Amino acid sequence: MTNITKESKKGNVVKAASTSLIHRLVKNFYVPILAVFLLVVFTVFFLNDKTISSSNIQISFFIGIIPILGYTVYLKSRKKLDTDSIAVMIIIVGVLLRVVYTLYTPFTIRQHDVIGSSFNHLDYIRQIADKMSLPDVGYCQAYHPPLHHAISAVFYKLGKVIGLNDFYSFRLVQLEMIFLNSMTLIYFYKIIKEFKPKKLVTLAALAVFAFFPYNIYFASFLNNDNTMYFFYIVTVYYMIRWMKNKSVKNVVLLGLFMSLTILAKKNGIILIPAVFAVFVAAYIRDKAGAKSIVKQAGIFLLVSVPLSISYSLRNLVLFNQGLMYVPEVNFEKYANTLKNLFYIPIQGFKTQPFTQDPFTGRSELFADYVLKSSLFGEWRFNGLESIATALLISTSVLIIILAAYLIVQNKKLLNGYGFIFLLCLVLPFALLFQSRLSNPVVCGQNFRYAGVGLISAAFFYGHAVNKFSNSRFKFMKYVLAFITVAFCLISAIFVLKIGTASPEAYQFNFN
Repeated sequence: MTNITKESKKGNVVKAASTSLIHRLVKNFYVPILAVFLLVVFTVFFLNDKTISSSNIQISFFIGIIPILGYTVYLKSRKKLDTDSIAVMIIIVGVLLRVVYTLYTPFTIRQHDVIGSSFNHLDYIRQIADKMSLPDVGYCQAYHPPLHHAISAVFYKLGKVIGLNDFYSFRLVQLEMIFLNSMTLIYFYKIIKEFKPKKLVTLAALAVFAFFPYNIYFASFLNNDNTMYFFYIVTVYYMIRWMKNKSVKNVVLLGLFMSLTILAKKNGIILIPAVFAVFVAAYIRDKAGAKSIVKQAGIFLLVSVPLSISYSLRNLVLFNQGLMYVPEVNFEKYANTLKNLFYIPIQGFKTQPFTQDPFTGRSELFADYVLKSSLFGEWRFNGLESIATALLISTSVLIIILAAYLIVQNKKLLNGYGFIFLLCLVLPFALLFQSRLSNPVVCGQNFRYAGVGLISAAFFYGHAVNKFSNSRFKFMKYVLAFITVAFCLISAIFVLKIGTASPEAYQFNFN
């Protein structure tokens, strides 16, 4: 063997070891890597956000993806560009988009009940941080369980300790929200990996989940939606883990995370039917282990019931609020006609792509509002109407593909673990629909209340792409790839072009 051949082989071994090392670092240390990255971003960008322009942020985003593209080309040239590598790239770009959007969005804009009421989410956080106590009132946002606010209070207090003012202490809480939202993205990938799926399933599902606009908006929220979302997806993960390995550890974690979901926001109760179905399915499918399953169900109840109802019981005793109490809202009530519930005016995609102002406009068309609010929230983005129209069209195509898959699969969806995802798709939207029927006001039909349904929607969409791509119509593989990539690109462009907030957004008066 010549010296040149030896050196060449030695170089290949070193490069392979380097690639393997990077993969191991990302796989085993993604939590500290993500935390350190976000702290650097906070120091460089967030603390200077008043002076950084939209173009600076956009350029920084593209600079950030250059190494990702370079590493992708390198792996491709070495024939090492596997599904896991592409998935990691998608997650990283998804995290960067969440950073960009939150830089554009201080907690004074595009939020829900964070400021402006007599006891808002900021008041709740400061109550815990400053007084180390739960709210001594039951009105406005004080009816919410305290987990989100307690976690946020830690970061708010940390900001004050290190010398940040109130504004940037809450910006630090937003950084924590980006972290939780990024972890939600990572846990979605972990869920997919549990099934050892085909490449198309993984990449299509993960791409749609990572780039779906409202999933990105959650990262900036200082209300409890994002925290609930994180604990919700971890609960789904442990549902699947327990179905595969019925250990005491997994059932305890399942009970714990379901309780934490409910303690973050009451909407988390939609997990209860899904978890119940998991135990019933396990019992039916494993008659030999039925006794052990019943015991583990008992452990689950011992862990979850006291935690889940603790805050609601407190408020029942102190304020006579029922377990499912929600304050009344003073908005116009719409008629629940068939047209109002199901009609979506397609011409509105171009003439009025955004939802109307909830305080001054009319939004009686439920399905239309849910679709538009899933992409744009309750907000209007001047100058982005054309991109918004393209995003509405591409999303509608995705929904058609998803619906076609669900219809074709029919009862097959109940096989294996499919029933879990079917329930986690149906229940959030059923709750949203019930909310519209029982209290037909604009704020009760916002997509954010059913946002966790994106977990199942993206999961099934990945399977739809795989199934239809492998049909006898070979061209469908390219059509579906184009549709998925186009949706992701349009969504990313829309988020990037939103732009920084006006100076007034940084002039909030803390009382």
